[in-house]
Amino acid sequence: MLVFGYPHLSTPKFRHIRAIEDIATSKNDEIVWFYAREDREFALLKHCVHCEIACAVRVEEILDFVLCASLKPTYLIIESTPAIYQGIAENYMLDSKVLCVITHKEQIATLAQEGVDGVVFSSWLV
Repeated sequence: MLVFGYPHLSTPKFRHIRAIEDIATSKNDEIVWFYAREDREFALLKHCVHCEIACAVRVEEILDFVLCASLKPTYLIIESTPAIYQGIAENYMLDSKVLCVITHKEQIATLAQEGVDGVVFSSWLV
């Protein structure tokens, strides 16, 4: 299980971006992330994948999850119903890893039992 943002683990930070120009201000050891709500974010995802930039897309609906997964981002970030999203990822053997947003370390054990690929602390999504 991947764990991003736990104080005793060295993992890359996630940096929120809104446009392609924001990528230039991100550090090499950061993973850029953005929401999948509008067409401009899909263009942003296409750019990151084409340029081989590690990226994460935060999705709120199954349709956006499936559409984004087809472009193969590094991570797909979700907030709720992790078993449903993880099931889709496993059923279709997606290349992207499913990360669930958490706020407390105790949530890690529960999500590990549900088979989620990983977690990211909300404080790590800067």
